[in-house]
Amino acid sequence: MAGARESLSSLLKKTTHYDKDERYMATSDLCTVLQRHATPSPQLHTSPHTTTQTMDPPMERKICTAILSLLDDESNDVQAVAVKTLGVLLVTVAEENVRNIAERLCGLVLESHVNRSELRDVYTIGLTTLIKSVPVSMGNGVSHTLLDPLVRVLSSKSTTTDVPIVLAALEVLGELITRFGSNAPPIRSKHETLLDVTLQQLSSKQQVVRKRAGSTIGCLAVVISDALLERLVNTLLNRLEDGLTSGGGSGVTSGVGECLDTRSVIRCMCT
Repeated sequence: MAGARESLSSLLKKTTHYDKDERYMATSDLCTVLQRHATPSPQLHTSPHTTTQTMDPPMERKICTAILSLLDDESNDVQAVAVKTLGVLLVTVAEENVRNIAERLCGLVLESHVNRSELRDVYTIGLTTLIKSVPVSMGNGVSHTLLDPLVRVLSSKSTTTDVPIVLAALEVLGELITRFGSNAPPIRSKHETLLDVTLQQLSSKQQVVRKRAGSTIGCLAVVISDALLERLVNTLLNRLEDGLTSGGGSGVTSGVGECLDTRSVIRCMCT
């Protein structure tokens, strides 16, 4: 056990090496070690997982911190292997650390001062990997951590013009709804709120936002109550009718665009 701990410590030190090849190899080796020592339940997504005895809480926190920092590495290869390692790490560490990772990644995804736009893509991949990887038993905690920041961004007038942030928020929300939307109380209690904010984004001036909002609404349509589903369908049909009848004058482009986007949402719901 002491030898394994020393091995992890050595690899962690190398992840900060000035040579990107050394950082890459250390991270790759760390991923292999985590895979070898992790002992998840055979029914990973229905039962709590267990963790390797070589990783006490302080070591878990150090590894989590190191992998999160590598997501911001200047080397794309190091970033890629860090995302892969994150997927393994999420099924080996305690729920407290998983929620800390989720909170940190969510903050980075929604941060308006990210210096490089590609970093937001990396953080988004990391966060969606987290949502897809963690056991169902952690769904409540992860959902509770992520929902409020996502809703705040999607409902805020001041951030709706920042297209990359809105797109990332809608993507993460769609993954969260797909994985936990039907059984996690934090999400089920906010179905109406989620419907409101996604419909709001369906009225965005940016077509790419409207399309992403349509995909998220399609995920939501599967899990909401019959009453909310009826409201959603009526809203979409009304928008479709308005789009068809607003084909004159300067409104022709926006009218047709709204019509086509509404059709795509309905098509998404039916598939």
